[in-house]
Amino acid sequence: MYKEENAKSGLEEFKHKVSDNIIPRKASVMEDVLTPFVDLDIVLSLYLDAYRGQRLKNQSNICVLFNKHMNDPQRSGQEFISLSDVRELMKQIIPEKSFSPHVHYPDITILRSFIYALVCGKNGNKVSVPEFLAGCNRFGVDNPCPIITKRISLYGNNVDSFEEDFKRLVE
Repeated sequence: MYKEENAKSGLEEFKHKVSDNIIPRKASVMEDVLTPFVDLDIVLSLYLDAYRGQRLKNQSNICVLFNKHMNDPQRSGQEFISLSDVRELMKQIIPEKSFSPHVHYPDITILRSFIYALVCGKNGNKVSVPEFLAGCNRFGVDNPCPIITKRISLYGNNVDSFEEDFKRLVE
């Protein structure tokens, strides 16, 4: 389950890793003052490592929650999964609150993931853990970053929301 505190501590940890890799250099040959620089390859590598780690953690969480749901004693031997079951699972998997009102996991993602899970394996009524995970993976439910759903100004939206969000993230 996603917690806002985990995101803040993860961001602080990332900032600490980046600050460990600051290199003082001269900005130009003519200057005597050293300016702090960060190698972008290191930052990209740190970002990708954090992304991969969070995505693997999300996938593991999806598998655990799916197994727990399917083995729940209240299901009383019911071997099929319904859309309402998937919605309940997604409430535990998908973060409740996004970092921006303009970016979130669309509701159609839940339906698409469920349909894909139904037809990707043996095309039956039963869904296994790998099939459910494949559906979540296919439509980005296991993605640590929500899917962008608000159109940017290039496509006719006059609200420049991404600049506001970027400023908020940098602070």
